[in-house]
Amino acid sequence: MHRTPPRQARPSHTCAPQDPREEQPPKTQDDLLRWPENVRVMPLRRSHPAFSVGWYGEAMGAWGAGVFENDDASDWVWELEDDNDMSVLHEALAAAVDTPLDELVEAPDASTALAAAEIVAAARGHHGVELPSEAREWIRRNAAIVDARTVALATAAVERVAIHSELTELWEEAESDEWSRVVSDLLERLRAR
Repeated sequence: MHRTPPRQARPSHTCAPQDPREEQPPKTQDDLLRWPENVRVMPLRRSHPAFSVGWYGEAMGAWGAGVFENDDASDWVWELEDDNDMSVLHEALAAAVDTPLDELVEAPDASTALAAAEIVAAARGHHGVELPSEAREWIRRNAAIVDARTVALATAAVERVAIHSELTELWEEAESDEWSRVVSDLLERLRAR
């Protein structure tokens, strides 16, 4: 059986052409789920193709619009394990709030701020999504110390991320309103009494 010669091998961390200017035909979702034989990449269980692979083929670490559906938030939640004074939570929220207004909140800071705000909302009894076990454990230990000032900080962080952040721009480029709905729902729950 005659096989066509394989295309030029690429590094294992990418599935995009080496030169980002190289013309490629538009990809369908099925194409994104099918990996070329010469590329050694574990198929991602990612459901949102817009963020499965970023510019230059680098993985962006997000698989959906949910607050915990990205690597930054998933990695950050592990830090809660030893947090008994809310410092980890406050740092994540403050990183978004303290970003100068003329600058974008960077995507990692925006992701962790949203995750922290989701935990604040859940600690106040306004659950919206299934939380990671580390977050549920943190709430079990610390829900009583989540006060109105923390809720105000969380609300300000989510508003800041929604208005001017890299995540906002990424989701606008993806032409999806799914992320906006997630953020709006989170804001509603933070504002609920």
